[in-house]
Amino acid sequence: MPPPQPVTIYPNRLRLIGLFLAAAAFTAVGIYFARIPVHRGFANLLIALTSYFLVAFFGASAIYLGYRLVTRRPALIISEAGIIDRTSSLCVGLIPWGEIEALVPYTRLGQRFLGIEPINPESLIRRQPWFRRWLLALNRRLGFTPINILQATLPIDVGELAEQLARDYGVRIKRAV
Repeated sequence: MPPPQPVTIYPNRLRLIGLFLAAAAFTAVGIYFARIPVHRGFANLLIALTSYFLVAFFGASAIYLGYRLVTRRPALIISEAGIIDRTSSLCVGLIPWGEIEALVPYTRLGQRFLGIEPINPESLIRRQPWFRRWLLALNRRLGFTPINILQATLPIDVGELAEQLARDYGVRIKRAV
């Protein structure tokens, strides 16, 4: 049987627009609250810290999503070599088939994900830049798979994608608990 043809999956542009608008709105809310003078008291300090977090996190997200909207770059490339993950700013690049233990489609907080469990997570994490290493390790400590592909950015259901990868490349699917 001939090997499957490489598959290139581009992000769902309509969903990217929605995510961009949501990130921009949360950034604006953060800026609005950051402009409120901070008085003494825990509640005011909490508002200030929350507003700074909103601006930093959602501002960075809006910048990245805006970049993804203006560049026509694939989110995933699937070939005999493995999966090239470019779905987020925290993507890990090429994940060879020989390094994938299992695919785990799951739902958390109403969001669908395709988790990828590497055979040796530490080896994969060590190859990443320091900030990405920290976030991938944090994912593991929180009980997530180190690599997570968000359904909201893809035009294909992550469960169907996992089934296709299992069929075409023999990757094991592990059901989420």
